Amino acid sequence: MRVVRRAPRWLARAVGRHLLALFVLVGVVAFGLGVLGMRAFLGSAVAQRAGYMPTWANTLYFAGTLFLADSTPFQNFTTYPATLEVARFLAPVATSLGLAKAVGALFAGQLRAWRARHCHDHVVVCGAQPVAGIVAAAARAEGHRVVLVTDRSGDEDELSPVEGILAIPGDPGDPATLRAAGVGRAARLVICSDRGLEGVSVAAAARTLAQEARRARARRAFEERLWDRRWHGRHRPLECFAQAGDVDFVVPVQVRAAMAASDPSFTLTFFSLEGVGGRILAGTDVPTFDARHPREVVVVGTNEFGRALVVELARAWRSRFGDGAVPLPVSLAAPDARAVADGLNRRYHVVRSFLRLRPVDVNSALAGTTRAAYVYICDDDSDSVIADALALARADEARPAGADGTRTVVTLLLGREQIRGSATRGSGSRVADRAGVLDDAGGRLRFFALYGQPCRPAEIYGETYLRMARAIHDNYVSDQSAPGVAPGSVDARAPWDALSEPLQQSNIEQARSYAAALRGLGYVIVPTQDEPVPVAFTGAEVERLARAEHDRWMAAKIDQGFSLGDRDDGPMKHPDLLAWEQLSDPVREKDRQPMRRMPAVLGLVDLQIVRRSPS
Repeated sequence: MRVVRRAPRWLARAVGRHLLALFVLVGVVAFGLGVLGMRAFLGSAVAQRAGYMPTWANTLYFAGTLFLADSTPFQNFTTYPATLEVARFLAPVATSLGLAKAVGALFAGQLRAWRARHCHDHVVVCGAQPVAGIVAAAARAEGHRVVLVTDRSGDEDELSPVEGILAIPGDPGDPATLRAAGVGRAARLVICSDRGLEGVSVAAAARTLAQEARRARARRAFEERLWDRRWHGRHRPLECFAQAGDVDFVVPVQVRAAMAASDPSFTLTFFSLEGVGGRILAGTDVPTFDARHPREVVVVGTNEFGRALVVELARAWRSRFGDGAVPLPVSLAAPDARAVADGLNRRYHVVRSFLRLRPVDVNSALAGTTRAAYVYICDDDSDSVIADALALARADEARPAGADGTRTVVTLLLGREQIRGSATRGSGSRVADRAGVLDDAGGRLRFFALYGQPCRPAEIYGETYLRMARAIHDNYVSDQSAPGVAPGSVDARAPWDALSEPLQQSNIEQARSYAAALRGLGYVIVPTQDEPVPVAFTGAEVERLARAEHDRWMAAKIDQGFSLGDRDDGPMKHPDLLAWEQLSDPVREKDRQPMRRMPAVLGLVDLQIVRRSPS
């Protein structure tokens, strides 16, 4: 991803933003000095002998002609008053500023479109406000070049949530608007929509543009005979991230997208802000538990965030403590808690297996009679519940700590209602900072903004495929000590956070390739609801999957500019760029091991493999 160079663009934007004020200031000063200087000049004996009369009409008229660079009053004269000398140079400057402002306003849309069409490797954000504006601002803060597609109208300063974002007004579902935003040359597209699967139509239009751009690049490279390293790295697919309106939609629609025909120019990943936020909270809190004697967790509210948090607690518990862990006790407090708990147990195998979920009354949950480890208040629309949560934190602060020094941490969700109707500019940061004005009750009161950290692109990108990629890499590192497996490079054996971006991307692409590889063997990927049926690939199936993975990996390496050779011969050499039949058995084993573990990796994201029925 290309990082934006900040200087000297700040100066150009500052001048552009204050161009009108600068024009007025310079114009007033120039006109005032011109009147004073022209009055003194016309009153001189030299000017009167030339036929100029010192009237106010002449003074104002000739002062006005200074802005048109008219030299009539200055013909045949060599000396002028100092004020007039300054004014006759300052007035054309004011005229130029006014013309620049007028031309800029007249051609602002065309200029934005031209700049967007010529962007490369940027992030395009489109969809519902204010979420799209917050995501765009977060992407800009991470150092990316950002184009925001918005259905609002106005100039660039009014449309951009923060400085440095290029805003394109228009309908995100219109291919012409996406083309104007430079989607064909973008690195990532983030579609923000809180209504069902509205983003699918935008993703379909973006996929068409990505395919057109890839064909155009290939044709141009072939015609110019430039199919060398200068073109490698520009063939990464457009990564599209579409927000699903309901957290329960994410896994089913992701499965359907994964099982669709693979496209080298486009990838599609679905996410929900509630799911991202739940993953962040669960990943932060679960490591603090004792696996043998876990304390209770209370989730108040059964809205989308509450349901997502329950599921993410189960996933984090499994990831942290393994399949044989004692179930985590979770109390779900809401008027419809029993129905929601039954639905979660029925829909998610991970909830049934790793949580002891029980419905409770809201009042009893907030009474503070038991010392729960965490209380998550997800019902952000109820002032009374928030007041009870504040009281609960204060009550826990007043009473002595448990025998083991434990305390209750109350987490309040700052969600949709907190920013509804607010302006796009800076709204996410204002919500996130709101917690700073309240006392944290000795660390017992915590605030979590749904439109804060979950809106960061780095968190959005960390959904389904990234989880699978991390598991693939962890398995690869552990396999390096297994007998009969050829050792990989030192860089490839590094921890995930220390991996280079190309190596991380390689693991992500391997995770994306699973659906296509399984489809060729007659398998499909489905969400895990009932007890998962163990899948054991035959030796022939493992060999076919491993061979397909090697071919995918080798094509990606060649596309990056690698060639056959020992690693000591150069950084762009690799000894395994050979046909499958030419590889040694230890090298082949490096591809077989991930295929055997594919069912377990898919299980980490609540997916399982089943054989397609004949019908």
